[in-house]
Amino acid sequence: MKLYEYKLYEPIKKLFESQGYCVYAEIPFINSHVDVVAIKDDIIIAIEMKMSLTKKVIQQSYTHNLFANYRYVAIATNPIKIERCTKYGIGIIQIKNNNAIILIESQKNDNFYGNYRNIFLKKCMAYKNNNIAGLPNLKGIGPKIDCKKRVIDYIKNNPNASWQEIYKNVYNHYCNYKSMRSALKGLNK
Repeated sequence: MKLYEYKLYEPIKKLFESQGYCVYAEIPFINSHVDVVAIKDDIIIAIEMKMSLTKKVIQQSYTHNLFANYRYVAIATNPIKIERCTKYGIGIIQIKNNNAIILIESQKNDNFYGNYRNIFLKKCMAYKNNNIAGLPNLKGIGPKIDCKKRVIDYIKNNPNASWQEIYKNVYNHYCNYKSMRSALKGLNK
């Protein structure tokens, strides 16, 4: 059976919820999404999921310095070249047998950039806690399809709504109204 990225999510969620964290998935941030976010009190943990440890996932995780206290990459394989992670203070979580195991702890970060942390916290609080991180957009399923249904319902009740209004009032996983409009361009709007 082929392992997909979304299968990494449940073990990660279980690990952090067992420690008292509220776990969120697919939170928009600067033209991308943070796969998993765990929040407890004033602590934010950002986790990027990939099947293996790559330069790309390390770069994604590094940008979370802007708002997160701790940063992790979660992978399904044995990590190679872990020195890149340790160099940047990024922790490694490995998923084995449906369990999340912290192989390397993240270094704590308290030097946030500008107002990114407050903006990110507001986005987390606005999102429902029922997403699944890493879901592929397959025909007929996935976050895009679910969002499209909510947008269609909203447009039925608000036919003159602008994309800015739709983005603001319809629960979605997009970074901004332009990316939402582009992804849902097939709608008669």
